[in-house]
Amino acid sequence: MLNKQLLTDKIRESLEEILCPTFETALLEFIPTKSKDGDEKCAKFKECLKENLCGPLATALASAIDMYIKQISIHGIILTQGSPFTQTAVINSGNIPMINGIMPNTLGIR
Repeated sequence: MLNKQLLTDKIRESLEEILCPTFETALLEFIPTKSKDGDEKCAKFKECLKENLCGPLATALASAIDMYIKQISIHGIILTQGSPFTQTAVINSGNIPMINGIMPNTLGIR
Protein backbone atom coordinates (compact mmCIF):
# COMPACT_ATOMS: atom_id res chain seq x y z
CA MET A 1 0.00 0.00 0.00
CA LEU A 2 1.27 3.46 -0.88
CA ASN A 3 2.14 5.62 2.13
CA LYS A 4 1.52 9.12 0.79
CA GLN A 5 3.24 10.91 3.69
CA LEU A 6 6.36 8.76 3.40
CA LEU A 7 6.40 9.37 -0.36
CA THR A 8 6.06 13.12 0.21
CA ASP A 9 8.92 13.08 2.72
CA LYS A 10 11.21 11.10 0.40
CA ILE A 11 10.47 13.39 -2.56
CA ARG A 12 11.07 16.46 -0.40
CA GLU A 13 14.37 15.07 0.90
CA SER A 14 15.49 14.32 -2.65
CA LEU A 15 14.56 17.78 -3.89
CA GLU A 16 16.34 19.41 -0.94
CA GLU A 17 19.48 17.35 -1.54
CA ILE A 18 19.57 18.00 -5.29
CA LEU A 19 17.94 21.35 -6.05
CA CYS A 20 18.95 23.53 -3.10
CA PRO A 21 22.72 23.04 -3.30
CA THR A 22 22.58 23.31 -7.09
CA PHE A 23 20.78 26.64 -7.01
CA GLU A 24 23.05 27.90 -4.23
CA THR A 25 26.17 27.00 -6.23
CA ALA A 26 24.73 28.52 -9.40
CA LEU A 27 23.89 31.74 -7.57
CA LEU A 28 27.39 31.91 -6.08
CA GLU A 29 28.79 31.72 -9.62
CA PHE A 30 26.99 34.96 -10.53
CA ILE A 31 28.60 36.91 -7.70
CA PRO A 32 31.81 38.43 -9.10
CA THR A 33 33.79 38.33 -5.85
CA LYS A 34 33.54 36.05 -2.87
CA SER A 35 32.18 37.81 0.21
CA LYS A 36 30.55 36.98 3.52
CA ASP A 37 27.45 38.95 2.54
CA GLY A 38 27.18 37.05 -0.76
CA ASP A 39 27.54 33.70 1.00
CA GLU A 40 24.82 34.68 3.49
CA LYS A 41 22.45 35.75 0.71
CA CYS A 42 23.02 32.48 -1.15
CA ALA A 43 22.43 30.47 2.03
CA LYS A 44 19.22 32.44 2.64
CA PHE A 45 18.16 31.77 -0.96
CA LYS A 46 18.79 28.05 -0.37
CA GLU A 47 16.59 28.06 2.75
CA CYS A 48 13.90 29.97 0.86
CA LEU A 49 13.93 27.26 -1.82
CA LYS A 50 13.53 24.56 0.84
CA GLU A 51 10.51 26.26 2.35
CA ASN A 52 8.76 27.61 -0.73
CA LEU A 53 9.60 25.15 -3.51
CA CYS A 54 10.62 21.73 -2.18
CA GLY A 55 7.72 21.26 0.23
CA PRO A 56 4.86 22.26 -2.09
CA LEU A 57 6.44 20.49 -5.08
CA ALA A 58 6.91 17.29 -3.08
CA THR A 59 3.28 17.42 -1.91
CA ALA A 60 2.01 18.00 -5.46
CA LEU A 61 4.12 15.16 -6.90
CA ALA A 62 3.12 12.74 -4.13
CA SER A 63 -0.56 13.61 -4.65
CA ALA A 64 -0.27 13.01 -8.40
CA ILE A 65 1.49 9.66 -7.87
CA ASP A 66 -1.04 8.65 -5.21
CA MET A 67 -3.98 9.47 -7.49
CA TYR A 68 -2.38 7.60 -10.40
CA ILE A 69 -1.69 4.50 -8.28
CA LYS A 70 -5.25 4.47 -6.91
CA GLN A 71 -6.71 4.53 -10.42
CA ILE A 72 -4.90 1.41 -11.62
CA SER A 73 -7.23 -1.33 -12.76
CA ILE A 74 -6.36 -4.98 -13.07
CA HIS A 75 -7.94 -6.88 -15.93
CA GLY A 76 -7.68 -10.25 -17.55
CA ILE A 77 -9.48 -13.29 -18.92
CA ILE A 78 -9.80 -16.39 -16.81
CA LEU A 79 -10.38 -19.74 -18.46
CA THR A 80 -10.92 -22.51 -15.95
CA GLN A 81 -10.65 -26.25 -16.21
CA GLY A 82 -11.97 -29.16 -14.19
CA SER A 83 -15.36 -29.89 -12.72
CA PRO A 84 -17.60 -27.03 -11.54
CA PHE A 85 -16.44 -27.71 -7.97
CA THR A 86 -12.70 -27.73 -8.66
CA GLN A 87 -12.28 -25.10 -11.34
CA THR A 88 -8.90 -23.41 -11.12
CA ALA A 89 -7.03 -20.96 -13.29
CA VAL A 90 -3.43 -19.87 -13.39
CA ILE A 91 -2.98 -16.20 -14.16
CA ASN A 92 0.47 -15.22 -15.42
CA SER A 93 2.06 -11.92 -16.22
CA GLY A 94 4.00 -12.61 -19.37
CA ASN A 95 7.29 -11.14 -20.53
CA ILE A 96 5.56 -9.28 -23.34
CA PRO A 97 3.50 -6.40 -21.85
CA MET A 98 1.58 -5.96 -25.11
CA ILE A 99 -0.28 -9.25 -24.62
CA ASN A 100 -0.81 -9.05 -20.85
CA GLY A 101 -4.54 -9.09 -20.20
CA ILE A 102 -5.35 -9.81 -23.85
CA MET A 103 -4.31 -13.44 -24.05
CA PRO A 104 -6.33 -15.88 -21.92
CA ASN A 105 -5.01 -16.42 -18.38
CA THR A 106 -2.72 -13.41 -18.43
CA LEU A 107 -2.87 -10.48 -16.05
CA GLY A 108 -2.84 -6.90 -17.29
CA ILE A 109 -2.55 -3.67 -15.31
CA ARG A 110 -3.80 -0.37 -16.68
